[in-house]
Amino acid sequence: VYDSWKETNFSTQWCYENYIQ
Repeated sequence: VYDSWKETNFSTQWCYENYIQ
């Protein structure tokens, strides 16, 4: 669960930051 949450959160954050930049 933690691994999945971490992976999803990281992916979302990365995508979000990448999208903005």
